Amino acid sequence: MLLKNANRIEALLFVYFLALWVEQLIQREVRRWTEREGLASIPLYPVG
Repeated sequence: MLLKNANRIEALLFVYFLALWVEQLIQREVRRWTEREGLASIPLYPVG
């Protein structure tokens, strides 16, 4: 099993924390960009 000792569990939780932190930073930058550009939302799919 991959998570047999406490060090591996701790490392996995740290990696998960880093992933959530990076996601939050990206979301913050996107929110700031949309406010700066005056956009109500970001188009996720191409139109037309």
